[in-house]
Amino acid sequence: GVKKEELGRIFIAGAFGNYLDKKACIKLGLLPAIELRKIKNIGNAAGKGAIITLFDNEKREEAEKILNKIEHINLVKEKEFESIFVSSLNLSKS
Repeated sequence: GVKKEELGRIFIAGAFGNYLDKKACIKLGLLPAIELRKIKNIGNAAGKGAIITLFDNEKREEAEKILNKIEHINLVKEKEFESIFVSSLNLSKS
């Protein structure tokens, strides 16, 4: 139910995600067509975050506040996700 205009930023994490091309992800329909500057490949976010919060109490408190604002969406459980996703792919036959 989130409109692309409501997205502030999209972070693509993980080793694999670090090498994804933003433009290609938008063209394929993996990401919404938003400004490229709002999409950031961040690599190993979990590892970096763990290190930061381990050594900085203020950052740990800030992370706990952010944690309460995060909504995890399990796309597997969303009934219409697969059909919406597939119909949104812009795959050509050439």
